[in-house]
Amino acid sequence: MKIKHYYKFGIFFAAFFIPFLPFRYVALIQLLSFVLYFFEKIRNEEKFIFNKLDYAVGAFYLFLVLSTIFSETFNLSIVLLLYYTAGITMYWIISREFDKTDFIIMGLLFLASSMLVSIVGIKQYITGDLGHVSWLDAKANPNIKARAYSVFNNPNVLGEYLLVVLVINLALVVTSKKFLRGFLLLIPLGINVLTLLLTFSRGAWGGFALAVILFIIVFDKRWLPLLGVFGILVLFVLPDVFLDRILTIFISSGDSSTGYRFYIWTGAKNILKDYWIFGTGLGYGSFSKVYSLYRMGEIYAAHSHNIFLEILLETGIFGIVSFVYMIIKSFVLGVQTIINSDDLFHRVIIITGVASLSGLFLHGLVENTLFDVRIVTLIWILLGFIMFQKKVETA
Repeated sequence: MKIKHYYKFGIFFAAFFIPFLPFRYVALIQLLSFVLYFFEKIRNEEKFIFNKLDYAVGAFYLFLVLSTIFSETFNLSIVLLLYYTAGITMYWIISREFDKTDFIIMGLLFLASSMLVSIVGIKQYITGDLGHVSWLDAKANPNIKARAYSVFNNPNVLGEYLLVVLVINLALVVTSKKFLRGFLLLIPLGINVLTLLLTFSRGAWGGFALAVILFIIVFDKRWLPLLGVFGILVLFVLPDVFLDRILTIFISSGDSSTGYRFYIWTGAKNILKDYWIFGTGLGYGSFSKVYSLYRMGEIYAAHSHNIFLEILLETGIFGIVSFVYMIIKSFVLGVQTIINSDDLFHRVIIITGVASLSGLFLHGLVENTLFDVRIVTLIWILLGFIMFQKKVETA
């Protein structure tokens, strides 16, 4: 498979190295790649044509800029704005310039990288590495002896990353035209599912379950009964430690993390009385600084543990409205394309974006999935998938 345009290198670079390198290097290479893309379009006298989602993306970006200008920690916010900008350029290139070959290359790079990530996470679990003491209430979860967090330094962030990679992996499996290739692709799928389990991240588990269900419904709903039977069988073979963790989603276990979140949400809502227009500023730095003045009791927090509340706090009322509009608009446009497209691979790429984002946002109800800029970048990549234009070539 031949890479036709060098300006795609930044995205391929990110697909493999995003878990391992400081993000400033990933962002720098992507921004340089976009500059090359920009000048190539000018040299070829090609017009920059906006799609139906670009205006919503532009509106959200405008409020990111405003929240940076009015930020309580301007220096930190301006750096994060550059990282957001790098992610948006990925969205732009993927939605316009990617074809089937590019998607396969990027997907395989994600899988290769994720297996290295998972090996580190599995080793942590085997060696009994519990990580940070705040990640687990030992009294409420006495059977959990360790949590995988790998290079992401947080099991919830690792779970979010694996959620996205697993859906990409699933897309490559169902579109594989050769049995052996599809079978081999099940290997990283199995390794990454195991690692996702070992994160013990209930939000990531729920998000992945939703993503798979949506993927199957849109791809071929005839597989749903088989998925249901498989899910029931899994419950019978899963070790008790996983089942106990699943049950805490529905049954109160006295886990302090739940009460901790309610305290944070109460303190966060108090901030809105004074920062509802442009927010505290982009990023957790400004949130942490302001939250220390509004916190409940001695509860400290770097973020609000809810993606929608966090965006409201950081960017204000106009920021959250533009964000929600952007996401709804992308889903509507994606579903319309799925209905109208007669190309399987085209539809699967869009399904991958919609299903993965839905899973991330479900997790985002109890976790700020924008806390780690690497996950923010994955969100822009997934939006690129949803707006993917049909440029199908033989792989």
